[in-house]
Amino acid sequence: MSDPAQKPRVWRFAGFSLDESLGELTGNGAHERLRPKTLAVLRYLLDNPGRLLEKSELMSEVWGDAIVTEDSLTQCIAELRRACGDGDRTLIKTVPRRGFVFDAIVERVDEAPESPLPKPHRTRRMLAVVACVFVAAAALSIALRQSDALRPKSTDVVAVVDITAGPVETRSGAILITEALRLRLDEIEALSIREVGTAASTSEQLDVSRSHGVDWLITGEIVGVAGGESARMQLWLWQIDNSSRFSLGVFSLPERVDTQSTAEFLALRDLIVERALTRLPGYVVDTMPGDFPADLRDFEVYAAVMAELELEQCNPDLVGDIAPVVDNTPTFMRGWMALAWASWVESWACGLGDDSLLSAVAAADQVLTLRPNYPQAIKVKSSAMAAMGDVREALGVAMGATEEAPGVAALWSTQSYLLNYVGALDASEAAMDRALALDPLVLVAETGETPNVYLYVTDWQRYLETQPPFDSPFFNFQRAYALFRLGDSLRAAEIAADTRQRFPSDLYSRFCAALLALIEGVPERAVNILVGIMEERDADGLLDGEVAYRESMMLLLAGATDLAVQRLWTAAEQDFVCPECVVRDPAWAALLAEQTLEPWFKQFGTDAPLE
Repeated sequence: MSDPAQKPRVWRFAGFSLDESLGELTGNGAHERLRPKTLAVLRYLLDNPGRLLEKSELMSEVWGDAIVTEDSLTQCIAELRRACGDGDRTLIKTVPRRGFVFDAIVERVDEAPESPLPKPHRTRRMLAVVACVFVAAAALSIALRQSDALRPKSTDVVAVVDITAGPVETRSGAILITEALRLRLDEIEALSIREVGTAASTSEQLDVSRSHGVDWLITGEIVGVAGGESARMQLWLWQIDNSSRFSLGVFSLPERVDTQSTAEFLALRDLIVERALTRLPGYVVDTMPGDFPADLRDFEVYAAVMAELELEQCNPDLVGDIAPVVDNTPTFMRGWMALAWASWVESWACGLGDDSLLSAVAAADQVLTLRPNYPQAIKVKSSAMAAMGDVREALGVAMGATEEAPGVAALWSTQSYLLNYVGALDASEAAMDRALALDPLVLVAETGETPNVYLYVTDWQRYLETQPPFDSPFFNFQRAYALFRLGDSLRAAEIAADTRQRFPSDLYSRFCAALLALIEGVPERAVNILVGIMEERDADGLLDGEVAYRESMMLLLAGATDLAVQRLWTAAEQDFVCPECVVRDPAWAALLAEQTLEPWFKQFGTDAPLE
């Protein structure tokens, strides 16, 4: 390793001075004390200007034999870039997948400039920086240099704005994710990465980016979720020319990130970043988009449809919007997947039934033709088949795909969903546990899904801890229902009332209205709402047995036991056959004791659970 004691005390470069005896960097209005390892990285860069320094070489020089990951080095590089205002990476240049080049003329002098801070203040400042692992990362990103707009572009230019954080506890996490996105994007050869400071509004961010020659802008925000056990982060990709946006995903984050949970969070952060980058359009990462639409307007339609699908609510226009896009580009796999999701959501959120489900299966089959065994296509196809009553065949599709790819988390979560239909709750819970162990983000792969098995085994708290933080009628009803069963009627009522007000036409908004009536002590109103839902679904020939079981549970909680038992029969006749759901839920205990359900069990309770 280099020996700082053998080098001069002061270094000058690019308008900055480094006093290595104090570890202080000054210049261009900045004055910052560097962490010891960050200082060591800078010292080695200063020793080797203009030379490609491999990551392994830097890590060996700075950390020696200590076992660390590349994340430690990239964090130091990020801190140096922020301190030097190197938002465009012209001072510390990244060589993708190799290392860094320090591109500056370096001057060494013998005398250190007088520090503008009194010594006691400098000492306290140093102790504060060393004590807190996030202080260095908390500095705001420096605005783009004015010269950026004058430089010719040979690649697409992408900027990442600082992710905003509503809950105070998530701000450290927002900083870490922002920088990880920048560093990871910087490794993509087709891109040039720049930083922009956090402006007051998205329109201002777009204006600043436009004036500096940025092609694409990534923004994000973290918000709390009522009744949820985690925060919700949304990432967006903006096309600067026309201000259109495309969702890079919705993700769950821990309620707080602290020194006790840093390692766990960093692993989750890396998953989030990789998942977001897989959704970048071909226009961003390639000069020839491949299977993406040749007409950018078609991609903009696709982006708008995907953003709406993440809301998980009734929007009957989406199928009509996305269908022409795949007609124009039949090889656009993501477009077919969007059509499959749109048809699937349309079936249950809008109550449009088998026609929508058949369309979902057909679109999913197109995806599987283009990419065999694609997990999300398996999910939509098998779920739609189950909703139409073909549960055993659907389960065979999911199990067959899982056997071919046992390491794919999304296939295990799909299998869990279908095992609920046949009452194999132990197998379902094991499958969901395995899915989450393989991929903590599995339930937000493209659009959100819920771990329903935890409801059926009455593990309400685990359901709340696992459910993705989507703000939609379906997710909000499930969240409020779990809270209600836990006895937290206050939070359940807040969620149900807010959902009912914001989404009056959605099916699950009406379920929220029934739940709210139960909480308010008006079970008759709840029964009336549920009977209305049932009559409409029966009249339209909608056969989803899981929805019928949900109706029977709500009727049972409202005290309408006869109607609840009738709907339990309907659920089983529509192939949601789950005796274990009944046995495990204490709400059915009285009817089980009275043997009211004996005929139902004789007909549906004899099937052995699947292995």
